[in-house]
Amino acid sequence: DTIIKSILIVRRTFPNVRYVFCNHLGNSGREYKQLARELQVNENIIFTGFLDNKKDMPCFYASADVVVSVPLSDSCPRSVCEAMACGTPVIISELPWYHNKFRKNHDLITIPVEDEEALAKAILLILVDEKIIDLQSAYNKVKQNMDMNILSHKMEIFYCKLLSGNTQ
Repeated sequence: DTIIKSILIVRRTFPNVRYVFCNHLGNSGREYKQLARELQVNENIIFTGFLDNKKDMPCFYASADVVVSVPLSDSCPRSVCEAMACGTPVIISELPWYHNKFRKNHDLITIPVEDEEALAKAILLILVDEKIIDLQSAYNKVKQNMDMNILSHKMEIFYCKLLSGNTQ
């Protein structure tokens, strides 16, 4: 609902803004669609439903002006890393998971949880000046620290050492 509420503010500057919800909302989908109708922002929203992560999502990430992930709690969401790997600016909730991975207001923008005004301000900041985020730095950090092939290899080495009794 924070994302939907932010539309009211963003469209004052960008009346034709489009928010694309690329997820499977399940039963919550009806509630979000109802909220969009109540706020009269439904013409600014596209609900795609479930999309194939490997086939469809890279195109959506790469074509977006900004990707927003503002849950109340989360570990490192894969969608954030995928969007950064596609070179798209990202806005996230101010949650502890990112602190040792990314630099706030450099690799991504963070906002307080459930703050639609802060979210709208961050979206507008990126839409007006995409260079506010260092997209190359964000990409490099994802590549260095979040690549699943590298992480899987590290886990394999760890488990082999563990099984052999070597904990060094």
